[in-house]
Amino acid sequence: MLLRAFLEGGGYWVDTASDGAAALRSFEHGQYMTVLLDLSMPVMDGMAAVQAMRQFEQRRHRAPARIVAVTGRVEPQEVAAALAAGFDAHLAKPYTRDQLLDSVAGRWDLAQGLDPSKVNAGAAANSSWISQMSRLPDSDLPGAVTRLGSPALYERVLLASRAPMSEFENRFAEVLDEVPCDLDAAQRMAHNLKNLAGTVGLTGLAADAKKLEQALADTIAPAHDDHLQRARHRVQQRLSRVCEALHAAEAELVSTAGRRASGD
Repeated sequence: MLLRAFLEGGGYWVDTASDGAAALRSFEHGQYMTVLLDLSMPVMDGMAAVQAMRQFEQRRHRAPARIVAVTGRVEPQEVAAALAAGFDAHLAKPYTRDQLLDSVAGRWDLAQGLDPSKVNAGAAANSSWISQMSRLPDSDLPGAVTRLGSPALYERVLLASRAPMSEFENRFAEVLDEVPCDLDAAQRMAHNLKNLAGTVGLTGLAADAKKLEQALADTIAPAHDDHLQRARHRVQQRLSRVCEALHAAEAELVSTAGRRASGD
């Protein structure tokens, strides 16, 4: 959602795929100058997809496309592995609009680091949403606003995030608590929550979602795995506080609008 908005706002035509295998099929049947691959895509992950794409280019004697790894994996060994697999650039989540566009345009390669402090966040003190969210423990709202480039864009992303966060536990229970459970789907949900929380500056929630994602990767008996259940409970608690803050911000806006209407 955010990536597409940034790219289309920068004048790019965007095509999407639901998983790595679908991305590879589109690549083989189309002519793409730039490809962005999430390393944790389902069916075929980003590493396998980029290797298959490079092999296809070699077989067809096609000029290499620019392929960017979009991922939360930022350790030096992960960047080196991406380079070895065939990526041209490594874009760490969460990213700013300028960082994304620089990666696509070829102004950002694997040898360069990210410096979000170069982006001006602007003033954000008057936002009810930002005010309420900044009161949450383990949050970095200034950093999130900086990465997104403006308080207004941060608010739009936050509003779009309300439904996924408020619906997470019910949807998560549907895939994990059913018999048989779908561990792959549960792990993808935890991964997506981690990225979403990081994008909007909820660093505590992002950290707990990461632990949940790892616990899901390690478990063999979810219903009887105490470590997994504790990780899930921590995420539930974090999400409950986030939803309370969102409701408080919404109530504050409604109250403010009512006072203005009565004043008129």
